[in-house]
Amino acid sequence: MPLNHVPSPYGFAPLTDHVTTPKWAELASHDVPFQDGISGWIELVIKAVTPIFTRGTEEAQTSRDKPARFYQLPDGRYALPGSGVRGAVRNVVEIASFSRLDHMNDHTFGFRDLHNRDLYGKYMADILMSAASGKKEPMPLVEAGWLEILRDPDDSRSADAQVSEEVRQRDVVARLHPSHFAKVEYEKLVALSRKRGVANFNPGAKQSATAKYAA
Repeated sequence: MPLNHVPSPYGFAPLTDHVTTPKWAELASHDVPFQDGISGWIELVIKAVTPIFTRGTEEAQTSRDKPARFYQLPDGRYALPGSGVRGAVRNVVEIASFSRLDHMNDHTFGFRDLHNRDLYGKYMADILMSAASGKKEPMPLVEAGWLEILRDPDDSRSADAQVSEEVRQRDVVARLHPSHFAKVEYEKLVALSRKRGVANFNPGAKQSATAKYAA
């Protein structure tokens, strides 16, 4: 089925621009229930109108050489995990009650296309004249360094007298210490691995990070 035809299971409750914030919001706590609060059960009937696949959580099922299996109860019956059902109901209740969506994030994930020479490659390495060999060789253009955290808002011990009070108000303060580094060619690593008797070591081959670190 094309991805543009797969309906979203969480898209059946539209969002609203209004958020209800009562005056007693700061006093509400799960540790102290309301004196006139209501406690009870919500019975829910779920009907699968689209194909559902919920992967099992057993460690054996997470292996790459074994196919993924459906989530099952101890007695073998197929089911939906309670955490998934609670998440679906919670999202709808938050929207229907004009609440803030607490379980949302605004993370920004970086992406570097290292195969894009114009954007990255030409700034990372180039063919330059080597002072050691007198020949043109691939030379790195990047620099290395150690990153030291001077202040972490979650650690009161990470304070530095050289950091101004204005900077201290920010989230994290760090300093980069430049250092020397050396580039080691893959062929030298492969030769060393053969000398040490390490099998299946080929860092230049396209492979998963798991296989590379295992070798």
